[in-house]
Amino acid sequence: MHGKLIALVVGILTTGAAGAIVVGRPTSPQGTPAHVVKLRLTAGGQDVATLATPSGVMATVSMDGGETLGLTPVVRNDTVALTVTLKDPVTGEFRVVGQYSLERNKATDVHTERTPLEVEWLETTPAPPLATREVPAAPCSVCCVVCDGRAICACEVSTICGYCCCKETCGCTGERRASSVGGSDLGPVVFHPIG
Repeated sequence: MHGKLIALVVGILTTGAAGAIVVGRPTSPQGTPAHVVKLRLTAGGQDVATLATPSGVMATVSMDGGETLGLTPVVRNDTVALTVTLKDPVTGEFRVVGQYSLERNKATDVHTERTPLEVEWLETTPAPPLATREVPAAPCSVCCVVCDGRAICACEVSTICGYCCCKETCGCTGERRASSVGGSDLGPVVFHPIG
């Protein structure tokens, strides 16, 4: 069973001072999100998901019965720095477990003790106009796809189980996997994959 596609409207998590995680609007050093970063996640050579998130905004990968990783890419000139955090199951707080410099189209191993994962930086695009406003105006900022025991949340997520995207935050490339169902930018909607 591949799972369910769940489009959820939730708050955006961004990194604050000293690696703390705070709820708020994504910001670049100038105070607004300037870029959206697209990443491919693989585990053991198998595609897990392709996701997009604004620079400085955490995407999450939660394992069924396991740990939750936070992936926060930050655009720095012509590179992407990735901070990997791990959620404490008791306190719910994230702590930094690794920092990486990503190279375009090259997988980087970001394994934790319990979660094998490789991250590949695919592209960086300008943030859509609505996302660049300082006032949170977008009705959708993060959506999630649950697939094969993993919940993957970002502003755009594509897996073999389904697709979701928050158009105002990410711009939505519309790239869906061949066996996925349509995404939504309409708010809380639950999709069940065909087959």
